[in-house]
Amino acid sequence: MKKIILFLSILGFNLYAADVSKFDIKGLRLGMSEKEVMRKLKSFCSNPKIYSTDHDKDIKCGNIHVVFGYNKLAYYISKEAKHSYLINKEQVNILKEKIFTKYGKPSISEFTTDPYDYYTFCWDDASNSDKCYTKNNQAYRGQLGKYLEGIIETNPNNNKTLVRIWLQDEDLDKKQFANYERALKKSRDNKIKNFDF
Repeated sequence: MKKIILFLSILGFNLYAADVSKFDIKGLRLGMSEKEVMRKLKSFCSNPKIYSTDHDKDIKCGNIHVVFGYNKLAYYISKEAKHSYLINKEQVNILKEKIFTKYGKPSISEFTTDPYDYYTFCWDDASNSDKCYTKNNQAYRGQLGKYLEGIIETNPNNNKTLVRIWLQDEDLDKKQFANYERALKKSRDNKIKNFDF
């Protein structure tokens, strides 16, 4: 059995890949519509702030941040907590246990003490072609597909702790941006065609 596991990992199969589309942060999932997200946010957030560009819309409410693409589908969801004190290793382990209980074993989990204590986690989606990987004792994800990533950072230089977890779907973001560019081109083409002298 050990030989099979070793062989699969050599071939690049991730034994801990997950169905990231089923993951949520406070009930918010990748691919949700703006209406679905707003309905869910209102259950725990009274005053969401909305910021828009031509092709993206950001909704921030407390420590929750959701980004929608041109087709109004969520492709980025995060939750962040900043504390003006350091947490100890026991408290870090409690946080890690809560994260792993909710999302399962990460594809990669790394720890570094340079320049301060920094834990990183990454969950691959089973359908991703790019996978989570490590570099300089930190977990990273590929450039495509869905993933869940998280950090726990304790920084004695500023006596602060940062806990952040985020879901992202790079493919959905790219598709929505391509749709925006097509719609923009069509609009410009129509203006040129309909230009009257």
